[in-house]
Order: sequence, then structure tokens, then C-alpha cells
Amino acid sequence: MKNKNSKSSPGLKIAVIAAGVVDAILLILLIVVLVLPEAGGGSVKADVPKDFSANADTYYDADYESSYSSDVSVNYAGGSLTEGTPSGSDTADADGGKYSGFVFPDSDTVLLTDERISETVKDAETCRRAINEIYARHGYQFTQQGNIDFFNQYDWYRDMTKESDMEKVSAAFSSTEKANSEKLQQYEQANGWN
Repeated sequence: MKNKNSKSSPGLKIAVIAAGVVDAILLILLIVVLVLPEAGGGSVKADVPKDFSANADTYYDADYESSYSSDVSVNYAGGSLTEGTPSGSDTADADGGKYSGFVFPDSDTVLLTDERISETVKDAETCRRAINEIYARHGYQFTQQGNIDFFNQYDWYRDMTKESDMEKVSAAFSSTEKANSEKLQQYEQANGWN
């Protein structure tokens, strides 16, 4: 004997099929909502941690341009320098430091000897550059275009306040710089280069 309840009514079958179709449609919609924004390349805005929120508006103001280009080449001790890179010169900082390309990169901290000067300085231009390096470190505003172009290749020089009064600049020299400047000027005079 069969149970009456074991029969399925046609309405129940239609309801089960309709529920299955609705489930399938909802699943498709869920996949579309989750997958399409990523595939569409939509942007995502990151939250700024509380530690950074006080300065967050300044992060985008930074100028990341760190190079300076010039169409001018500067003759230097028989070689040439373009954008601060020494060519044919052994007088630059070995580590490519702040004063790379200088005749005496350490003339602000080390007393120059007569021997070192005579080994390094072979002409009037190199001697004058060695003297000008000391002045440049203190922001002297050069008037000759060659000096302007040479020292403007250095960010530290370009960005500093300039002074056109040579006496004011030399008053700021350390005792080492003062001694080196005087020694180089004497060498320049002794060779008749001034």
C-alpha cells in the first residue's frame, strides 16, 4: 500500500525548480559583484594609519626630481665634467660623495701640503677651481658663467643662499679653509697665474 504523502504534487516540483533557478541567479550575481571590480581595474584607496594621518597631506607634495641636467660641459684639469661626473680626473672623491669632481674634495677639513698642491695643480684653471671650491662651500655667488655652470651641477650649492660679497664669504671660513685658500693663492701668484 502506498502512502498518499509520497506522491509529489506538480506545484512542489515547480517550486523546487524555481528555488534552484533563483539560487543560481544569486550565485552568478555574487560572483559578478566580487570579480568584476578587480578585473575592471578599479582603484582602491588605502586607509592611512593614525600615525601618519597628521602629515598625510604633505606626502604627495614631495618633489622627487633629483637630477639636474645641463647642456654645458666644463673643462676640468684636462678632462671634462658633465653633470658632476669626473672624466679623466683622479681628483674626485673615490666614493662619489658630495664634492665629487672637486680638485681638493677635502680642502675644508684637511690642510693642503705644498707637495699635494704641486702634484695636483698643473695649470691656472685648476688652481682657480681649487680656490673657488672653498668659496662655493660657503655660498659665494660667482659672476663668471663657467664657475656658475660648474657649481650649479651640485644640489647642495644650487639650493643654498648665495652671497656676492667675497669678504663676507671668506669671513665664514674655518681656519683650515682660510689656510688652504691662502696657500692656493700664493701658489697661483708664484706661478704667475693671477
